Amino acid sequence: MWDLPPLLSGLPRPMVLGAIAHATGLAAAEVAEVVGYDDLQTVASAALKLQPLDPAVATSWVVAALPRLAVMVDEVAHLDSPADIPATASPWIEQLAEDHAVTTRRLFRA
Repeated sequence: MWDLPPLLSGLPRPMVLGAIAHATGLAAAEVAEVVGYDDLQTVASAALKLQPLDPAVATSWVVAALPRLAVMVDEVAHLDSPADIPATASPWIEQLAEDHAVTTRRLFRA
């Protein structure tokens, strides 16, 4: 894990990604692709902790979802107003991630 600059420390993932994208010159489509791929990998990783699956199965889910991810990236990359972004559950998901980062309760058993 790398340390974020103090200015970015403690901020939600979307804000950090936006700051990194701006600083590095990433295009909106590239940021959307990173976010989507990260979400796909997160689900696959969680599935492996919840079910006795072959990792190749979870990886195949991610690979199978990539064409749909590409379509979604095309649908949202041009949007620049938060009200236009079709992500009604995202604030809740991000809040759960923030809560999980500081919880002392174990959520998975290996």
